[in-house]
Amino acid sequence: MPAKHVLSDTEKGYLKKICEHTAGFPLKDTYSCSQLSDLIQTKTGKTISYNTLRRVFGIINTKNSPSEYSLNVLVHFLGFENWAAFILYLHKQENEQFLLKNHSF
Repeated sequence: MPAKHVLSDTEKGYLKKICEHTAGFPLKDTYSCSQLSDLIQTKTGKTISYNTLRRVFGIINTKNSPSEYSLNVLVHFLGFENWAAFILYLHKQENEQFLLKNHSF
C-alpha cells in the first residue's frame, strides 16, 4: 500500500496557490481539477485523477490522505524533484517571511 501523507492547512494552501499560478486558473471545482489533471499528464507524462486533486485541495470533504505518489506527481508538475523538496522549499519560504515580518533591517 502506498505511503499516505496528512497535509497541514499551510501545505495545502501553498500547494494550491502554486498550482493555480502554474496552471493559470483557480482550482475551485471538478472542471478546474479535470483541466489540471490534463495539464499534469501533458507536462509530466504521469496521471493524477481529478478526484484526487479535488481531495487534495479540499474541494470535496474526505478523510483520505493523498499518497506519496500523487504528491510527487503534483509537485513534479510544479518543477520540484519530489514532495520532500517541496516541503524544504515551503519551510524556507515560511522562515524568510517570518524574518521579514519580525525583524527590521
